[in-house]
Amino acid sequence: MTSIILYTSKKGSTKKCAQYVHAQNKKTELCSLSDFQGEISRYDSLVLCSPIYFGQVPKKVRLFLQRNEEIILQKKVYIILNAMNMDAYDTVLKSNFSDRLRAQAKIVYGGGAYYFDKLNWLEKIVVRKFSGYKVTFEDLQYDKLNKVQL
Repeated sequence: MTSIILYTSKKGSTKKCAQYVHAQNKKTELCSLSDFQGEISRYDSLVLCSPIYFGQVPKKVRLFLQRNEEIILQKKVYIILNAMNMDAYDTVLKSNFSDRLRAQAKIVYGGGAYYFDKLNWLEKIVVRKFSGYKVTFEDLQYDKLNKVQL
């Protein structure tokens, strides 16, 4: 069975989750979504790791899913979401993933992080204002990531 873990990560927590799942599932391939040049159809299973920013997945994730949804729906699929504020979890799922994909995929909340050393000044202001955090904080959910078995 061939499996691939694709991720997109801006500050590093989503990449860290993808690497963790890869280490737990050694026979998988690991690749940044930006670098992926292959055909998703050649894989039996897919793990897609994505951050959530202001309730949305990044555009490259959205486009990848739109272009490949029919193929993805034929596979074993995990979607790992990383965010610090998932108060509107159901709304985030409905606004980012089709009904069919939500029904097919196992969606896992992987936690999130604020890495202040990687934020620009504006991002720091926004994070401080909306989260209350003023220093780096990481809350990755390894117990949930362990459930991703390929």
